[in-house]
Amino acid sequence: MGSGFNSYEFILIFLPLVVSIYFMLGKFKKYSAANTFLLIANLVFYMSFSLRFVMGIIIIILTNYLLGNKIRTLEKATKNQFILLVLTILINIGVLLYFKYTNFFITTFNEVIKGDFNLINIIIPLGISFFTFSQISYLVDTYRGETKKTTFINFSVYSSLFITIMQGPISYYNEIIPVLTDNNKKKFNFNNFSMGLYGFILGLGKKVLIADTIGAMVSVGFDNISNYNSTTLIVLIISYSMQIYFDFSGYSDMAVGIGKMLNIDLVQNFNSPYKSYDMDEFWKRWHISLTRFLTKYIYFPLGGSRKGKMRTYINILLVFLISGFWHGASITFIIWGLLHGIGVGLNKLANNKIKVFHPVFKWIMMFVFVNITWIFFRSNSIEEAMLFIKGILILDFSGININLISEMNFPEYEFLLNTFGKSQFIKMIPYIFLGSCFIGLIAMKNTKEKIDENNISIIRTINSILILVLSIISLSGVSTFIYRDF
Repeated sequence: MGSGFNSYEFILIFLPLVVSIYFMLGKFKKYSAANTFLLIANLVFYMSFSLRFVMGIIIIILTNYLLGNKIRTLEKATKNQFILLVLTILINIGVLLYFKYTNFFITTFNEVIKGDFNLINIIIPLGISFFTFSQISYLVDTYRGETKKTTFINFSVYSSLFITIMQGPISYYNEIIPVLTDNNKKKFNFNNFSMGLYGFILGLGKKVLIADTIGAMVSVGFDNISNYNSTTLIVLIISYSMQIYFDFSGYSDMAVGIGKMLNIDLVQNFNSPYKSYDMDEFWKRWHISLTRFLTKYIYFPLGGSRKGKMRTYINILLVFLISGFWHGASITFIIWGLLHGIGVGLNKLANNKIKVFHPVFKWIMMFVFVNITWIFFRSNSIEEAMLFIKGILILDFSGININLISEMNFPEYEFLLNTFGKSQFIKMIPYIFLGSCFIGLIAMKNTKEKIDENNISIIRTINSILILVLSIISLSGVSTFIYRDF
């Protein structure tokens, strides 16, 4: 189960057991036992990745629970309450900085002073960034008087929820706790289960059948940037756009689907972001839970757009710099965040002028900008990113490198080659596959829209079974989720 949702153990053993036992306890009105069982399931899931950090995460959860209760009991808006809030937040940020950014700081320090301090062998705990943000949201909401006290078991379930701890979506205390304290939510709901299973299968297919297939090609491509012409590099970065979208949205769909099975409604994390017409809209559709967190807990407290235009643009840049740094301990992530901050700022600055442009032109500007920034997000260094951009600017638009395309060796393609030979049509299948994925990226309904239709037809049932079977067959070759270590 160390691969997460996309593993035989999770799909065939863990998930069926969790759903069955949870609702069985609810059926016999063992409501507290059901929540305790869910906590045990969370810890088992976490232990499948790293046994050594389980005790550490329990200690952090206990610390936040006790200090959160203390914040709640202190007199409102007093100096002591604020100091305790800041102290507790610093503890959480300190843990995040140590595990995720210690070596980044050491490397940067060595480069600045020409030092030779040794890097530390640190294993990053599973989903530490998502976990930290959920804890901070609870603490701030408690300071604002927006949370009510609950049991330690319930708080621990919220904090370690196996559905969200690995890659989100970032859930708030007031979204999860009411479900845990509502006994009616512990009764099996066939409609929720069927729609949740449908969403889970679609997400699994996105990850296993699309993201991993494209990802095999992308990995080889980024190791051989200097060997490709402009056409191939453009195809490569667009392919990465598809990989990261189908990978991350696939996970989110699976998480939302599992939540639906358990009668837990998680926030939608992706709303067809590549249908956006500008960068402001893109960030309202991409990684929605992160955007709303940064808006609520950083952008608004900084003043938002209430303190003049200059302050607004500074606040936007700060938020996106934090977003970039949150994504990874590398200067390339910071540049990626800075570029998106500039993009959103320019979008607001020129909003009235942009409105007169044709929608197709606005979409092209958005799509080109997003893909240019993905170059920095995916590259291992600034030098590698600049080499990539330089390769595109050479403007060598000869044919796509066949060797790169051949890296998409998905089993179905190999079967067709062996069965029907290397006809011209068979050779075109990888290109048809990429083209179909691209159309799906920008034109098709997202999983949330399909779930909301609440329509399980015969055709959808057959498609779901086919996707599930193909995904399970392909599980042995899957990679970990891109966002797992974030």
